[in-house]
Formats: sequence, structure tokens, C-alpha cells
Amino acid sequence: MGSLRQDARYGFRAFTRTPGFAYIVVIVLAVGIGAAIAVFTVFNALVFRPLPLAHPEQIVQFSGIYRNSSSIPISYPMFAELQREQHVFSDICGWSAGANFNVEANGSVTASAVHSVTGNYYTVLGVNPLMGRLISPRDTQGNQISEVAVIGYELWQERFGGDPAVVGKNIRIDGKLFTIIGVTRKWFTGMIAGSPPEITIPAGAAQLSDLESRSLLWVFVTGRLNEGTGIEQARTQLQTFWPRLLEDTVPTQSIGPRRQSFLAMRFRIDPASAGSKNIDLRSKFLKPLYLLTGIVALILFVVCVNLASLALARATVRRQEISTRIALGATPWQAVRQFVVESLFLSTMGALSGLFLAVWASKLLVRLLAKGVAVPVLLDLRPDWRICAFVAMTAILTGLFIGLIPAWKLSRQHPATSLCADQRTLGYGMGSLGKTLIIAQIAISLVLLQASGLLLRTLKSLRTFDPGFERASLLEAQLTPQLQDNEKLHAGTYRKQLLEAMANLPSIKSAAFSNLSVPNGDSGWKETISAVTDPNPAGNSTATLATVSPGFFKTLAIPLMSGRDFTWFDDKQHPTVVIIDSLIAKQLFPTGDPIGKHIRFGVQPDFQDLEIVGVAQSARILDIRDGNAPVIYTSALQLRDFAGGGTLLLRGSASAGINKATVDKIRSFSHEYATGITTFEEKNERSFVYEQMTATLSTFFASITLLVAGFGLFGLLSYAVTLRTREIGIRMAMGSQRRGILQLILREAVVLTLAGIAVGIPFTLAATRLIAHMVFGLSPADPVTLEGASLTMLLVGTLAGYLPAFRAMKMNPVTALRHD
Repeated sequence: MGSLRQDARYGFRAFTRTPGFAYIVVIVLAVGIGAAIAVFTVFNALVFRPLPLAHPEQIVQFSGIYRNSSSIPISYPMFAELQREQHVFSDICGWSAGANFNVEANGSVTASAVHSVTGNYYTVLGVNPLMGRLISPRDTQGNQISEVAVIGYELWQERFGGDPAVVGKNIRIDGKLFTIIGVTRKWFTGMIAGSPPEITIPAGAAQLSDLESRSLLWVFVTGRLNEGTGIEQARTQLQTFWPRLLEDTVPTQSIGPRRQSFLAMRFRIDPASAGSKNIDLRSKFLKPLYLLTGIVALILFVVCVNLASLALARATVRRQEISTRIALGATPWQAVRQFVVESLFLSTMGALSGLFLAVWASKLLVRLLAKGVAVPVLLDLRPDWRICAFVAMTAILTGLFIGLIPAWKLSRQHPATSLCADQRTLGYGMGSLGKTLIIAQIAISLVLLQASGLLLRTLKSLRTFDPGFERASLLEAQLTPQLQDNEKLHAGTYRKQLLEAMANLPSIKSAAFSNLSVPNGDSGWKETISAVTDPNPAGNSTATLATVSPGFFKTLAIPLMSGRDFTWFDDKQHPTVVIIDSLIAKQLFPTGDPIGKHIRFGVQPDFQDLEIVGVAQSARILDIRDGNAPVIYTSALQLRDFAGGGTLLLRGSASAGINKATVDKIRSFSHEYATGITTFEEKNERSFVYEQMTATLSTFFASITLLVAGFGLFGLLSYAVTLRTREIGIRMAMGSQRRGILQLILREAVVLTLAGIAVGIPFTLAATRLIAHMVFGLSPADPVTLEGASLTMLLVGTLAGYLPAFRAMKMNPVTALRHD
């Protein structure tokens, strides 16, 4: 222990003599380790950190498993029966995923996320309010549902300015009066990690939840296990009555295949100490985080290799000192142990600096990720024991990697050889190991350059790709029902008048209505689709249902390949008709004309006999990235009574005047109002938030890696020039031209760079396959991108070698010959 302290003191004195080297190492390590800590911090907040609940290890999530193997919520009658029959939980509660409602507070109306919860929700989770009280079972007694609300800490701060007198105030949720009874504590996110509930109300107090419907599946179930009860025991006990529960709660209107599909439902129980796996930010955040994890891991590796090569070059200068120690009786490990101690000291300082850098970087990363999320994002990024352990582990591993390489190299040399050496050449100085480290840096840098190039070109392809409809001059407005009774409104008449009024506005050429936004992502109603004559409908493909009005295809400029468009006569008094896209036509009717044929969609009775009246060209209205997403279009007037809401699509020029005219015209009908009027390009650009983020961050990190690799090559050649000073002096004294000296050193840089590129290309082609799912419009092995990355790497290598080569060229021969 005393000798280690002595090594540490000696190393500290050495750093005070050469502070530049120490500062460079700490700064480079802070960047590399800080990036790794920032990504791990977000991972920790999303996946590993338990929810701020009492005994979170007891919390589990219960969900149904439907016929497509997806996890789904259950109906309230199913929840009530499950609560009555189960004996493995101390209690279970139910909650809704939430939806945006128009909330009026302090005289202003804004959209806020509202969740319905059962009366025992907060009791099961074991949380206490910041002020007031929380929803309790007495708020949901019998048919008397209290119209009370609990607001989240963030909403309290934003909408009420942290007013301590907020308890007792009233708010209106879609026009219905609710009384605020309490405020939750900061960091409380319910069961959805990262998404704090802005407002919670008792189940049944609004249209958000239905306590009687057997067919409406909206209840997410959370349970707290009894002491000593494991998940397997819970599964076994619940399985004993699950089939009977399904029989008792099957929707009464479900017959035939739909009833059998319901009775075939299974269930699953998952640990939920870190939040529900059914609905959270993980599905949105984890994919880009996995990519960033790989990138920062490569960056950290490049940093370690770079610093190891610098440490090796620095140690080479001291090899006579090491050899002297060994000749005087020290063991090889005792002689080189100081290098490991020094590197551990520097890596510790770099990790601590990186921790402070990561505090800022993790917040920036969450802001970048949250650009594509409509709900507020709240992640607890405060350091905990996991982050501290990660920092300590990273510091130790990087320190050992940096220090052990020169220690291993120097411990293997023979003392007599080193004592006789005069350090003239690079080959005798750092040898093949130093060159190998540089080649490794260049190879890894090429991987990152190729990845960032692919992501940048992917973003460009997404912005310019033809989705099968006309992108330019397409406007979209979200429609919200006004607070009145629309049940007696004739949907066809109102929609026709509204669209005619829109089309008569200046700069508007056509208008249409859809239940789907464009692009819509993957949130539409997806079911199996098959011909009525097909004896095996379950074996066919799936499609997404789009409910549209007449004029939809004209507004989006989607050509009809055959058949006709919808008309205003395609209402509930006429047979149900559909228009399919060309993908479905090829799948179901590869050799015949689909016009007049009948198909079924899913198992709902109303969708078992749909007549095809038209075939539209396939268009990527769901996701521009997905070219294999079949869509079936049905008339908005045929399937359900009008309830208001949806998407209004307009073909015309965007301007402040036309936006205001659109809002005023819609409001003049006194049935709906418009929010969020945007152009398709604006909305489409927001849908590329993850591509933008990954492309930007990967380019930034690739630039850092490129800089680090270039700096490593520069450092290696600079040391080489120092070690070969006498050799260069001799060459000049014997008649070598300065240009020849320049070419000698520069050739070394180019050869090392080309060797790194040659080694890196196979690894690059293999590594980019891992991001093939993120690449759009080009191959992961795109030769143009690879050529650009290789030329960039060659340019950086040449520039890194030119500076020490220029320095060697300018040497004074007399001074060089006197160098020792």
C-alpha cells in the first residue's frame, strides 16, 4: 500500500511537470465518459429506476393477450370480476391510458392529458398527496361518482403558478365541472414512466371510461402482490378462474368468430416496479437510445485506444528509466506499475468531470427525444447508486485499458536492449503496437462516419421521397366537438356543407375528412382482411382501416386505378362499400378484377360483408417509411353515428389569413372547432424527430471520433519525429531534400490511414447492418456513403500527418545532429 501511495505521489509530481498531457487526457476522457454516462442516465431513468412508490418490487402489471399476441387492456366488468375472484394481490386498481381533453382553468382553455382511475388507485400505489387529498373509494361508491380531480405537480406549477390555495378550485373538462381535491408530489408519474398524469378523475366521471360496457377495453390493471407471493404463484391462481371470468364478461353482442376470439383471450403478469410495459415512453425512446449506446461505446473505445497510444508514446521516452529499475532488481510489474496508477488517476478525474458534463448532456438528450412526444416528459435524471457504480466501473476499466498497454509493452523488453538503445526510429520506439492502435482508431472512426452518413442521407430521402400522394399544398386541421349535443345532427348533411364551405374559401381547391391524420404512424385500427369466399380468413394479411369522406382521394391526389370514388349516398341506408388499395388487390385478387367482390375485416359483425367499389393506388398515408402497409378505405357516413372530431384535409396555400378563415368557418357551424392547422411538410418534419436527432447526434459524435483519431495520429507521428530527430539530421547532412523528408513522414500517415480504412471496411459493412431498420431509401452498404467516409478519413489522416511532417522538413540539420 505504501508503494502505491509513493507511485501516486510520483505520478502527481510528473503531471505537474507536464500539465498539458494531463489536461488533454482528462478533457478527452471527460467527453467520452460523459457521453456514455448521459446515455446510461436516460436508460436508468426509463428502465432501471423504480417508480417513486411504496415497495415498488411488489407492483405488477396485469393485461390481456389478444389473438394477435399483443397486450391489451380489459373491460371494467372484467376488472370488477378479477378483483372479486383473485386472492394473490393485496389489492388491484385500474386506470386508463389517458386522452387529451379541453380543460378550462383560470379562464383559459388548453388540451391536457386526463386519466380515469378506480377509487383505490392511489391506495394500491401507496402514494401521498403534496396537498389536499387523493381520489379514494368513497369517490366511486355505487352510481354516485364524485366529480373531483387530482392534478399533477407539473400542471399545478404551469397552470396555477404553484398556488397553495388551488385545492377547492373548479376546472371544466370538456365543459363538465370538476373540483380539485389534491395535488400529487413531484416525480410522481403514475404507472407510466416518464409521463406524469396531468389530471386524474374517478372512473365513470367522464366519457373517458365506461363502467358498464363489456366491449370497451380501456382498463389497465396494476396489482400489489401479497407478502411472500411470487408472480408464478399469481399466474397459477388466476388461471384457475380465468376461463370462467371470460364466459361471465363476454360482450353480449359478440357472436360467432368475435365471441370465440374473446374467449380465446389469455393474460399475462409482468413486474412493473419501473412502470407499465404496456404503455410508456420506452417504445419511442429505446430504439434511438440503443443506437446512441453503440455510438458512445465506440467513441469511448476510440478515446481509450487514442490515449493508450499516447501513453505508449510517452512511456517509450521513459523506457531507459524502466530498464534501469529492472536492472537494479525491481520486478517488471513494480517497474511499470506507476503507469497503471497514473492512468487510473487520470481516468478518475476524467470520469468525475464527465459526470458533471453528463448532467447537462442527459437533459439535452431528453429534450431532443421528447420533441416527438405529445405528452409532457418527466424523467428523474438525478444520480443514484446505479449511475455512481457505472461511473466507477467506467473509470476503472478505461484507466486499466490506457495504463496496461504501455505497462505490458515495457515489461516485456529486455533491460540491456533498452539501455543500449538511442531512440532513433519509430520502429524501435513504439513499433507495431503503436501503429496497430492508430489503425484501430481509424477503422472504428470509419464505422461511425459511415453510420452518420447513412442517417443523414436517410433524413434527406425521407424529406424528398414520393409517398404516392401530392405532398405540396396539403393542409391539415384537427377537429374537436363543441360542447353540445350532436346526437340528432345529420352527419352527411353537416359534413357535406362543411366541406363545400371549405372548398369555397380563397386559395382552397378541395377539402375532405378522415379519421386518420396524415401521416398517421401506427395508431390506426389494424385487423386481418380476407375475401368472404376465403375459408381461412385468419391466414391472410392485415390492413389498417381509414374512414374518409367523398373527395378524400382528390384532395390527396391519390389516383383511382379502377372503380369509383365514394359519394354522399354511401351512407347507413345503403350497403357498406369500401375502396381498397393496390396492395390489398394484389394480395387477395392477384388474377381477377376486385370490383364487386366482397371482403371481411376482422371479426366485428358490421365488417363481415364489405363490397369493393374501387381500387386506389397504394399511398403511404400511415408512415412514409413503410411501403408495405395496406389500407382499406370506408365511407365516414356508413359505420357509426356522428360524434364529431377527426381530421380535416385541405388542398391549398397556407397563410395566416387562410388559417384564420378556416377556423372561423368551422366554428360558424357551431358543431366543431379546429385546432393545430399545419401543412403536411410541417407535420411530416415533426414525425422525423428521431431521424433528425439520431442523424445530428451521430454526426456530432462521429466528428468527435474523427477529431480524436486525427489527434492520435498527429500525436504518434509527432513523437516519431521527436524520436527520429538525429536520423532526420543525418539524412539532411547526407543530401536529402526537405521535400523528401516531408514525403517520408507524410507517407507514414497515409499508409497508416489506408491500412485503417482497409481494416475498417469489413467491420463497417457488418456494423451498418445493425441499423438497417433505420435506413431509408438506400442500402446499409451504400457505396457512395462508404466512399465519402473513406475519403474523409483519408483527408483527416493526411492533415494529421502533414503538421509533424512539415515540422520535420523545417528542422535545422546541425541542431538535429546534436539532439540526444
